[in-house]
Amino acid sequence: MNGLTTVILAAGEGKRMRSRTPKVLHPLCGRPLIAYPLRLARTLADRVVLVVGPNADGVRAAAGADVTIVEQRERLGTGHAVLQARGACPESGPLLVLAGDMPLLLLQTLERLVEHQRTTGAAATVLTALVDRPQGYGRVLRVGGRVNRIVEERDATDDQKKVNEINTSVYCFDARRLWGALGEIKPDNDQGELYLTDVIGLLARAGARVEAVSVSEPAEALGVNDRRQLAELATIQRRRILDRLMTEGVTVIDPAATYVDVDVEVGEDTVLYPGTCLEGSVRVGERCTVLPGSRIRDSTLEDDVTVLDGAVVVGCHVARGETVPAHARVEVAPAVDARVRALLQAGARIPRPESVVIGTEVRLEQIVARGLVLHPGTKISGERTVILEDTELGHEEPVTLENAVLGRGVKVQGGFVTDSVLLDGCEVRQGFHGREGCLLEEDTYFAHNVGLKMTIVLPFAVLGSLINFCDCLLAGGTSRKRHSEVGSGFIHFNFSPRGDKATPSIFGDVPRGVMLDQAPIFLGGLAGVVGPSRVGFGSVLAAGSVYRADYDEDLLVLGERRRDGSTPFRVRALGAIRAKVGKNIRYLGELAALWAWYRHVRPRLAGADPLAQAVIAAGRRMVEANIDERLKQLDRFRDLVKECLPEAGGAGSPAPLAGEWREFVGGWSAVRPVIENFRAIEGRGEHREAFCARLAPGRSYTAAIQALDGDDRRRGTAWLSSIRAELMERCRAVLPFITN
Repeated sequence: MNGLTTVILAAGEGKRMRSRTPKVLHPLCGRPLIAYPLRLARTLADRVVLVVGPNADGVRAAAGADVTIVEQRERLGTGHAVLQARGACPESGPLLVLAGDMPLLLLQTLERLVEHQRTTGAAATVLTALVDRPQGYGRVLRVGGRVNRIVEERDATDDQKKVNEINTSVYCFDARRLWGALGEIKPDNDQGELYLTDVIGLLARAGARVEAVSVSEPAEALGVNDRRQLAELATIQRRRILDRLMTEGVTVIDPAATYVDVDVEVGEDTVLYPGTCLEGSVRVGERCTVLPGSRIRDSTLEDDVTVLDGAVVVGCHVARGETVPAHARVEVAPAVDARVRALLQAGARIPRPESVVIGTEVRLEQIVARGLVLHPGTKISGERTVILEDTELGHEEPVTLENAVLGRGVKVQGGFVTDSVLLDGCEVRQGFHGREGCLLEEDTYFAHNVGLKMTIVLPFAVLGSLINFCDCLLAGGTSRKRHSEVGSGFIHFNFSPRGDKATPSIFGDVPRGVMLDQAPIFLGGLAGVVGPSRVGFGSVLAAGSVYRADYDEDLLVLGERRRDGSTPFRVRALGAIRAKVGKNIRYLGELAALWAWYRHVRPRLAGADPLAQAVIAAGRRMVEANIDERLKQLDRFRDLVKECLPEAGGAGSPAPLAGEWREFVGGWSAVRPVIENFRAIEGRGEHREAFCARLAPGRSYTAAIQALDGDDRRRGTAWLSSIRAELMERCRAVLPFITN
C-alpha cells in the first residue's frame, strides 16, 4: 500500500503470563497471537519488520520467510525497540507500528488510520480509543482539541488518570520525522526506558502535526498481558467468528458454549450444538449436524454429514452423507515419509517415525541403518551427510543434522550439527551447537550446552557443560581415563575489542598430539583463554581465571596477575603485532600438518569401506575449512592494521611499531599464496614413508596408533614437525618479521 512499512513489536518478555512459551506464541482461537498482526501487516504493507527479543527462535519461525527479523537484545523500551528496526526500514515514507499482542484489531481500522495519515500529511497519527475503564493504558492528552502528548499510566498524575481516551500502541508515522524524533527522546521515566509515546509529545512541541483516529470497536484496543486477558479476548474473538457464521447461514444453538477457531469454514444450514469444538483448519460442508460435545480438528466434512454426541474427528476427510458414531474417535495415522520407511526396512530403530524428517537431498546410501537409532524430532538434511553404523541421535532432545558426517558409534543426544565431522565414539549431550568447521575425533565427550565453531579436538578429550570454543585446537590424552579435560563454564575468547579474529589458540600440538602418548591438558572451569594463545602438554590452568599468556609444558598456573584500573583505549590504535601474526602462522602450520595426517595416515587405517573413506575425506575438508577461515581472518586483520597506519588517519604509534605494521600490510599479499599452497609441503618424506610403512590396518584408529613403538612415533612426529616448520620458514622468507 503506497510504500507502507509495518513494524511489529514482539520483544516483550510477557512475565505476567508465567510461561516458558513467549507471550506472542500463545494461541487464541487457533492462531498464535503474533499471527494476527502479521496477517494485517501482509495485507496492508509492502514491507514487514518484526522486532523480537533474544532466544526467540519460535517467534522467528512463526513469522515466515517474507518477514524481516531484527533483534532487540536489551529490553530498553518501545522507542528503543523501534530504533532496532531502523536498518530494515526506509528513511522516509509511511511507517505503521503495531503491537504483537493485539489480536482484535480490524483491517478497516488500520486502513482508516493509514489513509488519514496520508491525506493529512501529519508527522504522526495515533490510534486511540474512548473507554469507560482506562486503567492500565497510556492516556492521550490534548490541548485545544489537538493531541499534545501521551503519558503512561505509571507516570500519570491523578488528574491525567481521569482521562478516558487511551493510546492503543498503534501509530502511523512519517518515517523521516520518526527517526529524527527517536534520536532525541530520553529515558526520563521511572522505568529508565525509551518510550515510543514520548515521540508524540516531542513532535507536538516542535509544532509538527499530530493526528488521532479512533478504533471502530472498543475491543480492538485490548491487548494480552496475562492469561485472564487471553481468555477474555478469546471470548470476544469467538463471538466475532460465530456472528460471522450465523450471518452466513449457520445455526449456532448456544454461542456461549460453542468453540470455533478463526480459520474454520462452515456451510449454510449446518447446525452446531452446544459443546462443539472446531479446531485448527476445519471445513464443514452444507446441511451438516454436529451434536453436543463433539470435537473436530484439522478435518474436512463434506455436505450432509452427521457427527453424533461426543465424537472426535482428527485429520480426516468424512465423505458426503456419512455419520460419525457417538463417542467414536476417527483419526488418520500420521504419515511416515518414504525415506524414513526405507531406513526402518533396512534395520534402523525409529520409535516415532512420523516425527523424523529426512531431506530429499540426503543420499540414503550414505546412511548405514545397522544399529542406527533416530529418536523423535530428528531432522537430517544436506547431500554431504554421512552416518555410519551404531549411531544414536536425539535421546535427550531433538537433533538437527545438516551436512554432518558421523563415524561409527557416535551419539548426538541433542542440539544441532552443521558442516562438521564427528569421528568414531564421539558423544555430545543435549544443547550441543556444532557449527561449521568442527572436527571432533575419536572418543571425545562433550557435556550439556557446548557451543563449537572452527574447532578441532583430537582423541581422548572431555569438555564439560556451558563451554564456548571457536578457532582453537585441543590435543587429548592417552586414553579415556587419562584424557585432556575442559571444565564447565570455560570460554575461548576469539574476538578482540578491535573487531578482529586473528586469535586462534593451540592446546598441545599436532605432531605429538596425534601420537596419543602425551600428557593430558587440564583447563579449569569458570575460566577462559584470550586468543591467540599456546598451552603446552601436561599443563594445568586453574579454575576461575582468564589467561592471556603462552604456557610451556607441565606447568600449574594458578591465575595471572593483572594490574587493576583503566587505560585509554582507541580502536584504531594497535600495539606490537609480530607475536600475533606469528601465532596465526604457527596455527596454520599445525593445520597443514594435520591435513597431511588426513591425507597419508588416516585413509590407510580406515579400511576399504567407501563410507569410512568418505568420513576421512570429510575430516580433511574440515581441516581445509579451518585453514580458509584463518586466511580470511588474517585478511581482515591486515585491513585493520592498514586503517591504523598514521597515513590512513590512525591514532599514530612509535616509529618501530608503525614500521612493523607497514611490513605486515605490504607483505601479507605475498605470504597468503605461500599458505594457500600448503598441500605441496610434504615435509621430510623419508620419515613419512618409514612411519606409514609401520601402520597396521584392521583395528580401531586409536588402537593402531597406540600399537606403534617409540621410534615409529618419533619418526611420525618428525615428519609432521617438518611440515609445520617448512610452512613457517616459507612464510618467514617473504615476511621476515614473523616469529614462532
